Amino acid sequence: MIQLIRKYLLLSILSFFFSITSFVFPMDGFAGEKVYLEKGVFLVAKTGIGGQYFKQTVILLIKHGREGTSGLIINRPSKHLLSSVLPGFKQFENSKELLFVGGPLKPHIPLLLLRAEEAPHGWVKIVDDVYYSHNIDIIARKTKDKDVVQSLRVYGGYAGWASGQLEAEISRGGWSIEHADAGSIFDKNPEDVWGDLIKKRETTPAGMMLVNYEK
Repeated sequence: MIQLIRKYLLLSILSFFFSITSFVFPMDGFAGEKVYLEKGVFLVAKTGIGGQYFKQTVILLIKHGREGTSGLIINRPSKHLLSSVLPGFKQFENSKELLFVGGPLKPHIPLLLLRAEEAPHGWVKIVDDVYYSHNIDIIARKTKDKDVVQSLRVYGGYAGWASGQLEAEISRGGWSIEHADAGSIFDKNPEDVWGDLIKKRETTPAGMMLVNYEK
């Protein structure tokens, strides 16, 4: 009987745990407002983060759920022109746009971020007027419509974390979270993005971070 009670209590605790969609952690540097760890926020590498790969990086989260998290490094352009890595796309023949390094996972796979005035068909909204797709063929359709397309970024690979891994890194002080914006992705000099976010975090009062899982 005691074993059955213990088993019931354990199952009840587990059921309660997995029904939670948000967990609150103290977080500094976000103007006293609540910030969710979810799709559509920036991860900002803190000064002194371990490893050289993610040093001074800003990552836009494109997916966050119980199965894990993935995102794109937005401030690391490569030295390769899109015209050289995507030779089959005529719209890039005379382009000076560079391929961006999206992360260490599957670097040979191109992933796309688009800024558009309206929701394009086949794209996933990430934040505001920023949309995501992993279908490279979709470029041929949308980049012809200059009234809709304002900016396009192509990334090689992505960054990823297993379930709970990112939360652990944040708890250890490896990352801060900031609301994402299209200007930081498409307009700012990539070399300035990390420093600007660090300055903003260091000059604003403490806030809270919430973890929000996609259903």
